Amino acid sequence: MKRPIMLWITSRSRSSLVSKMFINHDVWWGNTKVKQHWTDADGQQSYVSYENQNIKKLLKLYKEYFWKKVHLTPVFPVAGFEIRLAEIVPDDKIWMMKTGVEYFNAFKGLNPYNIFILRNPRDVAHSLRQKTKARYHVALRSAQWRFAYMKRLQSEYGGVFVNTDNIIQNDFSEIKEAIEYCGLTYDEEAAREAIVR
Repeated sequence: MKRPIMLWITSRSRSSLVSKMFINHDVWWGNTKVKQHWTDADGQQSYVSYENQNIKKLLKLYKEYFWKKVHLTPVFPVAGFEIRLAEIVPDDKIWMMKTGVEYFNAFKGLNPYNIFILRNPRDVAHSLRQKTKARYHVALRSAQWRFAYMKRLQSEYGGVFVNTDNIIQNDFSEIKEAIEYCGLTYDEEAAREAIVR
């Protein structure tokens, strides 16, 4: 199993946009995309989530048996998790997964390339309130906790930050740094193709 690229996220941080940019650079992710739907004041909304559903199911399985309800609490490594993971991902390809940063300890033994995805926490909270009816202040505290945890992990384990607010403003410097940090050759055209205007 090759060293993975891990996209560490909080919900509604535009992480699928970053995923698609890596996919466009020939990174394996499993081709298990799911279309997410919700309704807000503007009507029915949807987007494609580029997240490996098989790894997500594996995380859910371990969460139910070992981690219980994970919320703002880092998980701990569990024997057998990496063996089950190796049954899902290819041996010969660079692969990627995006998941909540609270799962960092489950993957840290793989020495991943750490990509920490940021977005203005107030915008995250507002988006969560629209999509899930979450309370704004609860969603804001959750986003702030995750972003603070990301900064602590980056200082200890390394990695790079990608602020998706910058990408939306047509600044691709951080995604370029992230892709090159993972040993890939940056292709701006491929990155731009990930954006649906």
